[in-house]
Amino acid sequence: SLGITYARLERLDDALPHLTKAVGLGDQSGTTYGLLGYCWLGKGKHASALQAYRNAQMTMPDVLDWKLGEAQCLQATEDHRAAARLFQEALRMRPMDGQLWLHYGSAQLGLKNESEAVAALEFSQRLGGLDGAALRTLGDLYLRLDLPDLALTRYGEALNEGLGLVEALEASSALASQRCSGRCGSVIKSFRRRLRIVSSNDLRRCCS
Repeated sequence: SLGITYARLERLDDALPHLTKAVGLGDQSGTTYGLLGYCWLGKGKHASALQAYRNAQMTMPDVLDWKLGEAQCLQATEDHRAAARLFQEALRMRPMDGQLWLHYGSAQLGLKNESEAVAALEFSQRLGGLDGAALRTLGDLYLRLDLPDLALTRYGEALNEGLGLVEALEASSALASQRCSGRCGSVIKSFRRRLRIVSSNDLRRCCS
């Protein structure tokens, strides 16, 4: 149908009226419901998307995209435990999918399972690479686990992946806020030298 075509072309506003009309006229196919869920998710209508994805799975239970859509809706509504279960189920089907590991790590982070989140994000990094924002998150997690040297490594990689200046300064301040020993100060100094924007006086002020 026209709604399906528009959805696959990412024309969500055009797709939605056609898909909702099709459902209203009795179309109960998994494809129609699944793409309706995709459109609602793209519009930020998480409750509507969740119901559509669940309806899609009634007739197409083996389509992984509908399961992942449901998991993303659950994560958006902060039901991280249910989302993590679905991502785990998906990983059993696609264990070498870096994006799935990233989503699973995010769900574990929502559950405050920081060690589990680190493991998932590191696996995602090895499979395909994280973007700057995800690498910064990984650096933040290493700081919380009192591993500033590993945090520095990931923050440096985040810079190489295009982490913004504001986020880079926040990461540097996060290192400084640890107020740990001279080893931590050395890590901060090394990180800020890479930024080349903070003077030694600023560094001493942060570490005082």
